[in-house]
Amino acid sequence: MKSRNLFLGIIILFVGVVALLASLDVITFSWSVALRLWPMLFIFLGVAILPINNYLKTGLLVLMLGLSCLLYHYEAKNHPESFAFTKIVNNFKNDIWSDDDETDGNVPFIQEFSEPFGAYSHATLNVDFGAGEFEIKKPCAELVKVNSHNDFVKYSMLVERDDDFANVYVSEENNGKHKRNKVNNELDIALSDVPLWTVNIETGAADCDFDFSPYKVEKLNIEAGVCDMDIRLGDRGCDTELIVESGVSDINIEIPASMDCKIYFDSAITSKDFKGFEKVEKGVWQASGDGSSEHVIVIKLDCGVSDIDVERY
Repeated sequence: MKSRNLFLGIIILFVGVVALLASLDVITFSWSVALRLWPMLFIFLGVAILPINNYLKTGLLVLMLGLSCLLYHYEAKNHPESFAFTKIVNNFKNDIWSDDDETDGNVPFIQEFSEPFGAYSHATLNVDFGAGEFEIKKPCAELVKVNSHNDFVKYSMLVERDDDFANVYVSEENNGKHKRNKVNNELDIALSDVPLWTVNIETGAADCDFDFSPYKVEKLNIEAGVCDMDIRLGDRGCDTELIVESGVSDINIEIPASMDCKIYFDSAITSKDFKGFEKVEKGVWQASGDGSSEHVIVIKLDCGVSDIDVERY
Protein backbone atom coordinates (compact mmCIF):
# COMPACT_ATOMS: atom_id res chain seq x y z
CA MET A 1 0.00 0.00 0.00
CA LYS A 2 1.37 3.39 -0.92
CA SER A 3 2.02 5.70 2.02
CA ARG A 4 0.17 8.62 0.48
CA ASN A 5 -2.91 6.48 -0.16
CA LEU A 6 -2.90 5.35 3.47
CA PHE A 7 -2.58 8.94 4.66
CA LEU A 8 -5.35 10.28 2.40
CA GLY A 9 -7.60 7.34 3.20
CA ILE A 10 -7.46 7.87 6.96
CA ILE A 11 -7.96 11.64 6.66
CA ILE A 12 -10.93 11.28 4.29
CA LEU A 13 -12.46 8.58 6.50
CA PHE A 14 -12.09 10.77 9.60
CA VAL A 15 -13.58 13.86 7.92
CA GLY A 16 -16.43 11.78 6.49
CA VAL A 17 -17.33 10.31 9.90
CA VAL A 18 -17.30 13.79 11.50
CA ALA A 19 -19.45 15.23 8.69
CA LEU A 20 -21.93 12.34 8.93
CA LEU A 21 -22.31 12.62 12.72
CA ALA A 22 -22.74 16.39 12.44
CA SER A 23 -25.38 16.08 9.69
CA LEU A 24 -27.31 13.57 11.83
CA ASP A 25 -27.17 15.96 14.83
CA VAL A 26 -25.26 13.38 16.87
CA ILE A 27 -22.48 15.91 17.49
CA THR A 28 -22.09 19.63 16.88
CA PHE A 29 -19.31 21.01 14.77
CA SER A 30 -18.08 24.56 14.10
CA TRP A 31 -15.89 25.45 11.11
CA SER A 32 -14.90 28.74 12.80
CA VAL A 33 -13.15 26.75 15.53
CA ALA A 34 -11.76 24.11 13.15
CA LEU A 35 -10.13 26.81 11.01
CA ARG A 36 -8.20 28.04 14.04
CA LEU A 37 -6.37 24.70 13.95
CA TRP A 38 -5.16 25.06 10.35
CA PRO A 39 -1.44 24.60 11.31
CA MET A 40 -2.27 20.95 12.06
CA LEU A 41 -2.33 20.43 8.27
CA PHE A 42 1.43 20.90 8.17
CA ILE A 43 1.84 18.34 10.97
CA PHE A 44 -0.26 15.80 9.05
CA LEU A 45 1.76 16.43 5.88
CA GLY A 46 4.98 16.05 7.86
CA VAL A 47 3.83 12.69 9.22
CA ALA A 48 2.84 11.58 5.70
CA ILE A 49 6.32 12.15 4.24
CA LEU A 50 8.36 10.72 7.13
CA PRO A 51 10.63 7.88 5.91
CA ILE A 52 9.20 5.30 8.33
CA ASN A 53 7.13 2.13 7.92
CA ASN A 54 3.39 2.39 7.37
CA TYR A 55 2.40 0.88 10.71
CA LEU A 56 4.30 3.49 12.69
CA LYS A 57 3.08 6.21 10.35
CA THR A 58 -0.53 5.06 10.86
CA GLY A 59 -0.08 5.16 14.63
CA LEU A 60 1.35 8.69 14.49
CA LEU A 61 -1.49 9.82 12.23
CA VAL A 62 -4.15 8.42 14.57
CA LEU A 63 -2.37 10.10 17.47
CA MET A 64 -2.42 13.44 15.61
CA LEU A 65 -6.13 13.02 14.86
CA GLY A 66 -6.78 12.44 18.55
CA LEU A 67 -4.73 15.51 19.44
CA SER A 68 -6.72 17.53 16.91
CA CYS A 69 -9.96 16.48 18.60
CA LEU A 70 -8.61 17.51 22.01
CA LEU A 71 -7.45 20.88 20.67
CA TYR A 72 -10.80 21.40 18.95
CA HIS A 73 -12.63 20.65 22.19
CA TYR A 74 -10.42 23.09 24.10
CA GLU A 75 -10.92 25.88 21.52
CA ALA A 76 -14.69 25.33 21.34
CA LYS A 77 -14.98 25.32 25.12
CA ASN A 78 -13.16 28.65 25.38
CA HIS A 79 -14.93 30.44 22.52
CA PRO A 80 -18.62 31.28 23.01
CA GLU A 81 -19.45 31.24 19.31
CA SER A 82 -18.99 27.49 19.13
CA PHE A 83 -19.87 24.32 21.00
CA ALA A 84 -17.73 21.46 22.23
CA PHE A 85 -17.00 18.70 19.71
CA THR A 86 -18.31 15.90 21.86
CA LYS A 87 -21.50 17.49 23.15
CA ILE A 88 -24.55 15.37 22.39
CA VAL A 89 -27.36 17.14 20.58
CA ASN A 90 -30.01 16.41 23.22
CA ASN A 91 -28.01 18.19 25.91
CA PHE A 92 -27.25 20.90 23.39
CA LYS A 93 -30.94 21.52 22.82
CA ASN A 94 -31.75 21.56 26.53
CA ASP A 95 -28.90 23.89 27.45
CA ILE A 96 -28.71 26.20 24.45
CA TRP A 97 -31.99 26.33 22.55
CA SER A 98 -35.12 27.64 24.13
CA ASP A 99 -38.44 26.21 23.02
CA ASP A 100 -40.43 28.57 25.24
CA ASP A 101 -40.24 31.59 22.94
CA GLU A 102 -43.59 32.63 21.46
CA THR A 103 -42.07 33.53 18.10
CA ASP A 104 -40.12 31.35 15.68
CA GLY A 105 -37.14 33.69 15.86
CA ASN A 106 -34.88 34.88 18.60
CA VAL A 107 -35.85 37.41 21.22
CA PRO A 108 -33.36 40.30 20.89
CA PHE A 109 -32.29 42.28 23.90
CA ILE A 110 -30.11 45.33 24.52
CA GLN A 111 -27.45 45.87 27.17
CA GLU A 112 -25.69 49.09 28.09
CA PHE A 113 -22.69 49.60 30.38
CA SER A 114 -20.68 52.71 31.18
CA GLU A 115 -17.92 53.80 33.54
CA PRO A 116 -17.64 57.49 34.50
CA PHE A 117 -14.37 59.15 33.59
CA GLY A 118 -11.93 59.78 36.42
CA ALA A 119 -8.46 61.31 36.55
CA TYR A 120 -7.00 58.46 34.53
CA SER A 121 -3.82 58.99 32.53
CA HIS A 122 -3.61 55.34 31.43
CA ALA A 123 -6.26 52.70 30.78
CA THR A 124 -6.49 49.16 29.44
CA LEU A 125 -9.44 47.69 27.55
CA ASN A 126 -9.77 43.89 27.40
CA VAL A 127 -12.51 42.46 25.18
CA ASP A 128 -13.53 38.82 24.67
CA PHE A 129 -15.88 38.68 21.66
CA GLY A 130 -17.08 35.58 19.86
CA ALA A 131 -19.04 35.81 16.61
CA GLY A 132 -20.92 38.78 15.18
CA GLU A 133 -20.29 42.46 14.49
CA PHE A 134 -17.89 44.49 16.65
CA GLU A 135 -17.31 48.22 16.23
CA ILE A 136 -15.21 50.86 18.00
CA LYS A 137 -17.23 54.07 18.03
CA LYS A 138 -16.33 57.77 18.32
CA PRO A 139 -15.09 59.10 21.70
CA CYS A 140 -17.56 59.52 24.55
CA ALA A 141 -17.63 61.58 27.75
CA GLU A 142 -17.32 58.46 29.91
CA LEU A 143 -14.18 56.37 30.34
CA VAL A 144 -15.92 53.58 28.41
CA LYS A 145 -19.41 53.06 27.06
CA VAL A 146 -20.62 49.64 25.88
CA ASN A 147 -23.76 48.83 23.90
CA SER A 148 -24.83 45.40 22.70
CA HIS A 149 -27.80 44.25 20.65
CA ASN A 150 -28.12 40.49 20.33
CA ASP A 151 -30.29 37.46 20.86
CA PHE A 152 -28.07 34.86 22.48
CA VAL A 153 -25.19 36.53 24.34
CA LYS A 154 -25.09 38.49 27.55
CA TYR A 155 -22.12 40.67 28.42
CA SER A 156 -20.48 41.64 31.65
CA MET A 157 -18.15 44.55 32.38
CA LEU A 158 -15.61 44.78 35.21
CA VAL A 159 -13.52 47.86 35.97
CA GLU A 160 -10.44 47.87 38.19
CA ARG A 161 -9.26 51.29 39.37
CA ASP A 162 -5.92 52.34 40.84
CA ASP A 163 -5.23 56.09 41.19
CA ASP A 164 -4.61 57.28 37.62
CA PHE A 165 -5.02 53.85 36.00
CA ALA A 166 -8.13 51.86 34.99
CA ASN A 167 -8.43 48.30 33.73
CA VAL A 168 -11.66 47.47 31.86
CA TYR A 169 -12.85 43.94 31.06
CA VAL A 170 -15.75 43.27 28.66
CA SER A 171 -16.64 39.60 28.15
CA GLU A 172 -19.42 37.37 26.86
CA GLU A 173 -21.66 35.08 28.83
CA ASN A 174 -23.88 32.67 26.87
CA ASN A 175 -27.43 33.14 28.15
CA GLY A 176 -28.63 29.78 26.81
CA LYS A 177 -31.49 31.06 24.65
CA HIS A 178 -31.13 31.18 20.90
CA LYS A 179 -32.64 29.46 17.89
CA ARG A 180 -30.84 27.44 15.27
CA ASN A 181 -29.56 29.56 12.33
CA LYS A 182 -30.91 32.76 13.90
CA VAL A 183 -27.95 34.47 15.48
CA ASN A 184 -27.40 38.19 15.99
CA ASN A 185 -24.62 39.67 18.07
CA GLU A 186 -23.63 43.33 17.75
CA LEU A 187 -21.20 45.06 20.10
CA ASP A 188 -20.28 48.77 20.08
CA ILE A 189 -17.66 50.30 22.38
CA ALA A 190 -16.77 53.98 22.77
CA LEU A 191 -13.86 55.28 24.85
CA SER A 192 -12.57 58.48 26.36
CA ASP A 193 -9.93 60.15 24.20
CA VAL A 194 -8.01 61.43 27.25
CA PRO A 195 -6.06 58.40 28.62
CA LEU A 196 -3.25 56.56 26.92
CA TRP A 197 -4.85 53.22 25.97
CA THR A 198 -3.67 49.64 25.78
CA VAL A 199 -6.27 47.47 24.02
CA ASN A 200 -6.43 43.67 23.99
CA ILE A 201 -9.08 42.05 21.80
CA GLU A 202 -9.77 38.34 21.32
CA THR A 203 -12.41 37.44 18.76
CA GLY A 204 -13.56 34.40 16.79
CA ALA A 205 -15.65 34.72 13.63
CA ALA A 206 -16.46 38.42 13.42
CA ASP A 207 -16.92 41.47 11.23
CA CYS A 208 -14.78 44.13 12.95
CA ASP A 209 -14.65 47.89 12.37
CA PHE A 210 -11.93 49.27 14.65
CA ASP A 211 -11.50 53.03 14.22
CA PHE A 212 -8.89 53.97 16.83
CA SER A 213 -7.82 57.15 15.03
CA PRO A 214 -9.41 59.49 17.65
CA TYR A 215 -7.64 57.71 20.51
CA LYS A 216 -4.15 57.69 22.01
CA VAL A 217 -3.30 54.02 21.60
CA GLU A 218 0.02 52.81 22.93
CA LYS A 219 -0.55 49.15 22.13
CA LEU A 220 -3.31 47.33 20.23
CA ASN A 221 -3.18 43.53 20.46
CA ILE A 222 -5.72 41.54 18.40
CA GLU A 223 -6.15 37.75 18.30
CA ALA A 224 -8.67 36.71 15.67
CA GLY A 225 -9.99 33.54 14.12
CA VAL A 226 -12.01 34.04 10.94
CA CYS A 227 -12.56 37.78 10.54
CA ASP A 228 -13.24 40.62 8.15
CA MET A 229 -11.36 43.41 9.92
CA ASP A 230 -10.83 47.13 9.29
CA ILE A 231 -8.29 48.85 11.57
CA ARG A 232 -7.63 52.60 11.49
CA LEU A 233 -4.90 54.18 13.63
CA GLY A 234 -4.31 57.87 14.33
CA ASP A 235 -1.48 60.26 15.14
CA ARG A 236 -2.37 61.37 18.65
CA GLY A 237 1.06 62.18 20.03
CA CYS A 238 2.34 58.71 21.00
CA ASP A 239 4.14 55.74 19.50
CA THR A 240 1.79 52.87 18.61
CA GLU A 241 2.37 49.13 18.42
CA LEU A 242 -0.19 47.01 16.56
CA ILE A 243 -0.01 43.22 16.91
CA VAL A 244 -2.40 41.04 14.90
CA GLU A 245 -2.54 37.25 15.11
CA SER A 246 -5.19 35.69 12.89
CA GLY A 247 -6.21 32.45 11.23
CA VAL A 248 -8.27 33.08 8.10
CA SER A 249 -8.97 36.80 7.77
CA ASP A 250 -9.40 39.75 5.43
CA ILE A 251 -7.55 42.63 7.12
CA ASN A 252 -7.33 46.27 6.02
CA ILE A 253 -5.10 48.59 8.06
CA GLU A 254 -5.02 52.37 7.63
CA ILE A 255 -2.25 54.49 9.14
CA PRO A 256 -1.67 58.28 9.10
CA ALA A 257 0.72 59.63 6.46
CA SER A 258 2.46 61.73 9.11
CA MET A 259 4.06 58.81 10.97
CA ASP A 260 6.98 56.51 10.18
CA CYS A 261 5.92 52.88 10.08
CA LYS A 262 7.63 49.50 10.17
CA ILE A 263 5.92 46.18 9.44
CA TYR A 264 7.09 42.79 10.69
CA PHE A 265 5.32 40.10 8.71
CA ASP A 266 5.17 36.35 9.30
CA SER A 267 2.59 34.35 7.41
CA ALA A 268 2.11 30.91 5.91
CA ILE A 269 -0.21 31.54 2.96
CA THR A 270 -1.18 35.20 2.68
CA SER A 271 -1.88 37.81 0.04
CA LYS A 272 -0.43 41.18 1.05
CA ASP A 273 -0.32 44.72 -0.31
CA PHE A 274 1.81 47.18 1.67
CA LYS A 275 1.30 50.38 -0.31
CA GLY A 276 4.27 52.76 -0.18
CA PHE A 277 6.44 50.38 1.88
CA GLU A 278 9.92 49.14 1.02
CA LYS A 279 11.20 45.72 1.96
CA VAL A 280 14.40 46.18 3.96
CA GLU A 281 15.04 42.56 4.93
CA LYS A 282 13.23 39.23 5.12
CA GLY A 283 9.86 39.76 6.78
CA VAL A 284 10.42 43.49 7.39
CA TRP A 285 8.95 46.48 5.51
CA GLN A 286 9.20 50.16 6.35
CA ALA A 287 7.98 53.55 5.14
CA SER A 288 8.73 57.12 6.22
CA GLY A 289 6.12 59.67 7.17
CA ASP A 290 5.85 63.17 5.79
CA GLY A 291 8.04 64.55 8.58
CA SER A 292 5.28 66.27 10.54
CA SER A 293 5.30 63.70 13.36
CA GLU A 294 8.10 62.40 15.57
CA HIS A 295 6.18 59.27 16.51
CA VAL A 296 6.20 55.83 14.86
CA ILE A 297 3.86 52.91 14.28
CA VAL A 298 5.15 49.34 14.53
CA ILE A 299 2.92 46.64 13.02
CA LYS A 300 3.52 42.95 13.77
CA LEU A 301 1.49 40.48 11.69
CA ASP A 302 1.34 36.74 12.33
CA CYS A 303 -1.40 35.41 10.09
CA GLY A 304 -2.52 32.15 8.54
CA VAL A 305 -4.47 32.17 5.30
CA SER A 306 -5.28 35.88 5.02
CA ASP A 307 -5.56 38.87 2.72
CA ILE A 308 -3.81 41.89 4.27
CA ASP A 309 -3.66 45.49 3.01
CA VAL A 310 -1.80 48.37 4.69
CA GLU A 311 -2.29 51.88 3.34
CA ARG A 312 -1.90 55.52 4.37
CA TYR A 313 -4.55 58.19 4.64
